Amino acid sequence: MHLQAQWKHVQKVSVNFTIKNAGIMVDGSFAEAKADILIDETDPSKSAFSGMVRVATIRTGITLRDNHLKDKPEFFNVKQYPDITMKAVSIAKLSEGKYAVTWELMMKGITKKINTDVLFVKNSGYMMLSTDFKLKRRDWQIGSNSLTMSDWVNVSLRAVLDK
Repeated sequence: MHLQAQWKHVQKVSVNFTIKNAGIMVDGSFAEAKADILIDETDPSKSAFSGMVRVATIRTGITLRDNHLKDKPEFFNVKQYPDITMKAVSIAKLSEGKYAVTWELMMKGITKKINTDVLFVKNSGYMMLSTDFKLKRRDWQIGSNSLTMSDWVNVSLRAVLDK
């Protein structure tokens, strides 16, 4: 079944993360996230995924911490780097509903490639995409060496598309 151009209307995108800090897990998200997605199940290499978050919309549940993360040069420095972007550069089908994706992820002007598996779940009127992965925050110069804050951030991306 050829679905190119059928699954491209992105209805919802969510970007969530967790990081261990001072011995506890801190949850966060970005309130403004956008994605452009085109899925060609017949030829996955013709599919396209890209996304962007506005860093100024970071939410961790503590306003003081959010402002610290947004404004401090050693963290996100939103005045200079307002967005985080992610674009698929390679997509290959692993199995039904599972794709291997190589991404270019840019934060703070630094672009690095990462690999994730993206899961697709189809229902009659919509498709859900999801991927979970870990990032080493210091690879993008987010924060400094810390005894209390983990270097690793768990990231979850979700998107819902319809026809």
